[in-house]
Amino acid sequence: MREEYVKEIPIKADRSTIMNLLTDAHLFAGISGHISIYKLFDTTLNDFVPQADANNPGDKYKIAFLYQDESGILYCLDGVLQGPQVNSNSVTYSGHTDDKQLSLEINFDVKDDNVVGKMSIEYSSGFFDLFKRKSFNKKAKWYGNMAEHILVKHYSWYLSKLGPSVSNNLVEISKASGDVNELIGKLRGLMKFNNTFFVLKGDDFKMVGKISNGDIVNAKLTMSGKVYVYREAIAKLFTLTGNAELKVYRMSSDDAIMAVVENMEQ
Repeated sequence: MREEYVKEIPIKADRSTIMNLLTDAHLFAGISGHISIYKLFDTTLNDFVPQADANNPGDKYKIAFLYQDESGILYCLDGVLQGPQVNSNSVTYSGHTDDKQLSLEINFDVKDDNVVGKMSIEYSSGFFDLFKRKSFNKKAKWYGNMAEHILVKHYSWYLSKLGPSVSNNLVEISKASGDVNELIGKLRGLMKFNNTFFVLKGDDFKMVGKISNGDIVNAKLTMSGKVYVYREAIAKLFTLTGNAELKVYRMSSDDAIMAVVENMEQ
């Protein structure tokens, strides 16, 4: 039997960041939620060995394929993952269980503003019966389309949340979401820091600013198509309603980081 799925994933991170991530087999496997690498192939020894013991690592990995049945019981099957095969802006991995009862191929076409993931899984007609507990009247295959599950519930969720690469040593030190009044309270608690920058973003507004000497400076608020700056922006801050997200960063370069923080939330 064969299952396929194609998913377009919007991204905020730049293409090189996504490519670097997807071409790292360990990161690729970890994001999948169902593949765990525990050995890699040494071309000199012609065998799979623990990562640190490989003198000439190849592009094959010993993996555990993880699957949880509807009862919550976790199953593990040994297998092999091979890749990445990189072609321009495309990354492909393939794999199979040791008994060849399941095989898979995942391809990611990385573009400037999205990643198109394509996955195919082939398995024998009785493969998922391996995970059926006879003592319970549970469905062995309850994920639905397994290719869709892995792309949507794991890769899409992770890749779409990656932020853009930021230069100048910008470090995110706090992140919260919820009612905007509660977030303003959290912002007040950060007034003790210097050289700290924040972005507060709701459905119809975005505010960026710098915290210095217990005060908000260089504030800029974009709301309903209008732009407010400095004290006017701060005054408007306390009229905001609804849910929002607050991100706080530490940095040393003022003008440069104001531009970076504002642009990264477009």
